[in-house]
Amino acid sequence: MNAGDDLVTIYRPRDHFEAHAIKQALEAAGISCHIDGENLAALSSGGWMWGAAIGRMRIMVMSADSQRAEEVIRDHDCPSCGLSESEES
Repeated sequence: MNAGDDLVTIYRPRDHFEAHAIKQALEAAGISCHIDGENLAALSSGGWMWGAAIGRMRIMVMSADSQRAEEVIRDHDCPSCGLSESEES
């Protein structure tokens, strides 16, 4: 395995909507990602829509992409997710 090929956690979304909004933003920036624990969160907390308790899911990327991915998340404008550039300024 090459350096940078291992998956690292870069974010823990609070629900499926936030997870998929972030995934779309990362993929639009050319960064492959994986939502780990998505099915487990849904099964253990009452269903797909309400099932993601904080910490059960995590967004993972290759370590070589982690810094750029964190920048994409930081710059991502998604008020319904609680991620908004306007809140940071």
